[in-house]
Amino acid sequence: MVETTRQLKGKASAKTDARVFGDRYLVVDQVGTGGMATVYLGRDSVLGRDVAIKVLHPHLASRDDARARFNREANAIARLKHTNIVDVYDFSDGSDDDAYLITEFVEGETLTDFCKAHGPFLPQAAALIGHAVAGALRHAHGMGIVHRDIKPDNLMISREGKIKLMDFGIATVADAEQMTATGAILGSPAHMAPEQIEGKEVDERVDVFAFGTLLYQLVTGELPFMASNPHALFRLILECEYDPPSRLSPAVGRRFEELIDTCLAREPSDRFSSMASVQDALDAYLREHQMGDVAKLLPRLLKAPEQFQQEWRPVLVQVLSTQGRRHVREGSLALAIDAYNRALAIDPDAAEPKRGLSDLTSRSRRHRRLRVGVGLAATLAVAVAVWFGLREGDPVAGPEPARAVDLAALPKAPDGARLRVKPKPKPTPTPEALAARQAAELQAAAAAEAKRKAEAAAAAAREADAGPTQVAKPKPTPRRHPRPNPTKVATAPVKRAAAGGSKLVEPPKPGPMIVVQLGSIPPNAKLMLDGKKVSEAGSVKQRLEAGRAYALTCEPPKEFLARCPQCPPWKTERFKVPLNPPTGHLLSKKCDFSRCCPSSAAALPR
Repeated sequence: MVETTRQLKGKASAKTDARVFGDRYLVVDQVGTGGMATVYLGRDSVLGRDVAIKVLHPHLASRDDARARFNREANAIARLKHTNIVDVYDFSDGSDDDAYLITEFVEGETLTDFCKAHGPFLPQAAALIGHAVAGALRHAHGMGIVHRDIKPDNLMISREGKIKLMDFGIATVADAEQMTATGAILGSPAHMAPEQIEGKEVDERVDVFAFGTLLYQLVTGELPFMASNPHALFRLILECEYDPPSRLSPAVGRRFEELIDTCLAREPSDRFSSMASVQDALDAYLREHQMGDVAKLLPRLLKAPEQFQQEWRPVLVQVLSTQGRRHVREGSLALAIDAYNRALAIDPDAAEPKRGLSDLTSRSRRHRRLRVGVGLAATLAVAVAVWFGLREGDPVAGPEPARAVDLAALPKAPDGARLRVKPKPKPTPTPEALAARQAAELQAAAAAEAKRKAEAAAAAAREADAGPTQVAKPKPTPRRHPRPNPTKVATAPVKRAAAGGSKLVEPPKPGPMIVVQLGSIPPNAKLMLDGKKVSEAGSVKQRLEAGRAYALTCEPPKEFLARCPQCPPWKTERFKVPLNPPTGHLLSKKCDFSRCCPSSAAALPR
């Protein structure tokens, strides 16, 4: 809603035509208009209360199928009774000329205006707002209704400190038409899930994705996906590339960032399975920070956001400092440093987190010095023990010296027989000699092990010289879920099992090179072959290998997409060059965009 009710009543605007809907709802003034409907401030002449009258545009109301679907949606939405959902009082039937909804009129401002005036918010304050919105969506999903257009403009902040979700079902009416008269895509592109852009089947997880963009905007003041044009914006969403929220707001911890990342996952199966799971995660996060009483705290936040956050800063600093001390006792130094840094992001002058970081630094240095000293002492003790043991121990018995053999004294063998001389057995070492030998071997092994440990301790000490310090977090790389690359032909030898064992099977030899004409419709599209750009003019001849598969990707120019916005921003055609093409025949391959454009004759350049 662009203007508040108080501003509308105090403004001497031109009087709207005296229109009455349902013989009881009198139009007072026009509040706003959108791509689907016009919204009026109305008066219920029977009950004497202000209402909001939402009237579908004539180009939608004139369609019988759209009106029938609108009535079905209105009937379903009227059953939604939740404190954070705008109540539906009445709606048109088939006999009315206009298709309209009569809903509760919320006097206040949209969440968009609220964020511009008071945002960005602390993660705990954003969790309070998100908890209420998640509860409303949880109730709607339980009734089988998916909103599909979650955004700050569809959330109202009342003067009583309540948040209300509105415009249920309006966007679903356009499914029968998909496009407006001007060709613009219905909905809010910055909050759309990838499967909505791709035209796939959607379920309640599209609301989970849009809810993730809402939480991101509350804590950072920015949208996760921003671009200069819809084409570039859709590409960012399809690749799910955005800056981590902790980079824009250091007060965002690991747990809250993981919650947002799970909502914004590229694949629906990687997101929260339901809004019930999202609300449970937010509830656990708020209880961890002593803000579990949402019904009491949320109105205070919405009425006076600056005062509320200022009052809670000392409490949150104390909670995070307590978490840091607990992580130190458990030996999780990285989590302790993260908790102290988040506390300092909330209050840079807080003394306790500064003291905690200083203690961690001093303790790390003491432990490093102690480890080095213990390692050196152990090495010295073992070396001294080995040296004294080798000096004072009994000599190890060695083999007796060889003695000469008197061949004349040997007995003679009978004629025709061989004389076998039995070798003298080796002397058996005494038990004392064996014990001395074993002791020497054990002492040598202990000295080698002690030396290895000392060297490892010294290396660890050198690596930890920096110690934990209060420094800014390193710049993380954006999250990116790239699309799969075109199919590539394997060229390396493949190891395959055979009956007699394993052997290497070489790939087939490359075929002859054949000239292929590559093109596109429209003719001025950018062409890429196996991910490499080959032409900006949409037509080029290439010498390609016979028998090999290729992927031709076409990207039409911006003026074509402006005329045919329902066409995809790019298209990939996979083809295979034949081994034996016809003699004298020039092969050709084109990417054709004319099928997706209903007015291709007028849209394609001549």
